Amino acid sequence: MHSALLLTVFVVGFVSPSPLSCLDGCECDDPRETSHDLVIRCDNGTRTELDIPRTPLKGYHFIALTCNNIKNLPSAQIIKAAFPDLQGIDVQGNPEFDCSSLVSFEDHLPILSDCDGEQPTQCDAKAFQDCDWSCRALSKLKELWAKFKEQFNAKMKQIGADKAAEDIKSWFSDKFDKLSRAFDNLTN
Repeated sequence: MHSALLLTVFVVGFVSPSPLSCLDGCECDDPRETSHDLVIRCDNGTRTELDIPRTPLKGYHFIALTCNNIKNLPSAQIIKAAFPDLQGIDVQGNPEFDCSSLVSFEDHLPILSDCDGEQPTQCDAKAFQDCDWSCRALSKLKELWAKFKEQFNAKMKQIGADKAAEDIKSWFSDKFDKLSRAFDNLTN
């Protein structure tokens, strides 16, 4: 659930007019030019670690370390001290990443990774031309949502509440259809 929320905020706060160079060649949103959640983008590189700044970088909510050679992250305490406003990190597309290290982050900081997915993030140049960072984030959100629905349905069936879940689903679908038609009528 943390992953879905993190991904949603990543996507919402993705656009920034002009990034600044920061850390070891990453791009940081310019806090003077955007009111969105500030993001540090260190993706699509050859980084093997997250560079920790000498003085804390305040105001940044997310770090994208997608498609590098990251094997593990510093402790959650070190990361939170260096980035006090941080709300999450994306380490998808790091094939050598040690998934067992994520246990130490569970109660401290949401991490997006390929550890819980069947299909690792593709990081070849062609994939980046066809699907940029926000596209990959949306794809991951869809994957997480499908996984959540599958687990929810299995749990409902297990406890014998699948009929109630189907009724709730039908009710929401009906309300959504009515709202959709109402908005269509307003715009036409």
